[in-house]
Amino acid sequence: MDQLIYIPLPDFDSRYSIFKAVLRKTRVSPKVDLAFLAKKTEKYSGADLTSICQRAQQACVRSAIAAAKDALARGEEPSDEVPELQRVHFEEGMEMARRSVKDVDLQAYKDFHANQQKAKQQQGDMPGQKLSWPEDVGSF
Repeated sequence: MDQLIYIPLPDFDSRYSIFKAVLRKTRVSPKVDLAFLAKKTEKYSGADLTSICQRAQQACVRSAIAAAKDALARGEEPSDEVPELQRVHFEEGMEMARRSVKDVDLQAYKDFHANQQKAKQQQGDMPGQKLSWPEDVGSF
């Protein structure tokens, strides 16, 4: 491809939707406020948000394994209930999170987009080329 396309970082509604989509098959505690997470992750990419969710899920699995080991050590049967993501798991996910697009890069992308729009407006006065098809394919 020879085109560069500017795609801005997700806004609040998009970040909220990304969290919901990534976690759609995951049990999440009702105490976890996805809108709060969306607000706290401004300037994070969709991939960054997915990484936060994956890290929270991994933390949840580690907690469930530790709880099962503790139950076995006490001579109890471990719970077979599917664990749910808690606030603490997202806190751990956020501690490990890193924004993949730095402010300086974000500004460069915005400048690039502005230049793209400016060039597109300047080209608006120039009509495109009219394409005329040959009568038959053999005349190329």
